Amino acid sequence: MNESPLITLSFPVYEGDEYVAESIKSVLNQDYENLEIIIIDDCGKTNAMQIVRDCIERFPKKRNIRILRQPHNMEQGPARNRSLDEAKGEYIFFMDADDTITENCISLMAETMMEKRVDFVEGWHRSTDGEIFTQNDCLERQEILHNEERTLLDAIYHNKLKCAFYITNKLFSVDFLRRNNIRCISPHYDDFHHAFTVFSKATSCVVLPNTTYLYHRHEGQITRTYRKEITLATAEIVRSFVCLQYEVLDKWPDPITRERALLESLKKGMPFTYKAYRSSKVPDKFAKKMGKDVVGFPKLRKVDYSAFKAYEKKKHQYYRAIQMFPPLIRLAIVRIITFTTYRIKGAV
Repeated sequence: MNESPLITLSFPVYEGDEYVAESIKSVLNQDYENLEIIIIDDCGKTNAMQIVRDCIERFPKKRNIRILRQPHNMEQGPARNRSLDEAKGEYIFFMDADDTITENCISLMAETMMEKRVDFVEGWHRSTDGEIFTQNDCLERQEILHNEERTLLDAIYHNKLKCAFYITNKLFSVDFLRRNNIRCISPHYDDFHHAFTVFSKATSCVVLPNTTYLYHRHEGQITRTYRKEITLATAEIVRSFVCLQYEVLDKWPDPITRERALLESLKKGMPFTYKAYRSSKVPDKFAKKMGKDVVGFPKLRKVDYSAFKAYEKKKHQYYRAIQMFPPLIRLAIVRIITFTTYRIKGAV
């Protein structure tokens, strides 16, 4: 593949000593040759970066590797942004240093990208416990080629496309990301908003049924900490991206996309609002403001429910009904019902 385009792979390293060796080896073992590997040293306090250097030193084949050190620990979002800024490749692939990729991951996506020239190519996630990630559970290849009239967000919410709301396991056109100024806007918990922005701007993609990414679930990963007491910083991040999405969706031209996506953003925001009220690390004043903002979504409109799932239809009708009440009463109703639901489910 001597004439193949240069592809940049972003590999931020913080800690996770027990996983990073297997992860970097899966990168070094890629069968795609024209690969630029950008390793972001995010100033962890463990031996993770030395493990990475040892693996690189022992690897028999020389790779195009750059190690860039952050000024201090800045977390995932800034590390990914720096990779995009520094990338020399025509395309870029983001992964986490506690996950692994299949040997043909990059070559498979690159071949597809060369064939179709789309905004991104996506593979299939699988977790370490064998669970298949259901957000992109396609059994056959999906293609949406350039159509300037509709974005991928419309295709997703009209049930014509299944994509995962993750930044990982996608091969992006660098030009597409830079031209649309699509970046991570928060230190962590950036996947959903980044994917939302991508889908709202992109007009083409290919989703492959091939498993290319193995997601390692473990207690130390940052997403697992959200199950515990959240911090003020996390609450601020979630409130910020939910409000940004409300602003975009309020003006969205397609009615079905608008209503279904608003419900999805509300679904992301409400559990964290619940946790903010419960957390000793989040001031009561901010928790109340977050609750007001998350529940204060744009006014829902009557819509054709043909594309809705049964539970979405019920939820849409429920939230439309409570919007008839004044804001304070609306907030009280949602808090009582939502908090009771989460307490019954044990989501504390």
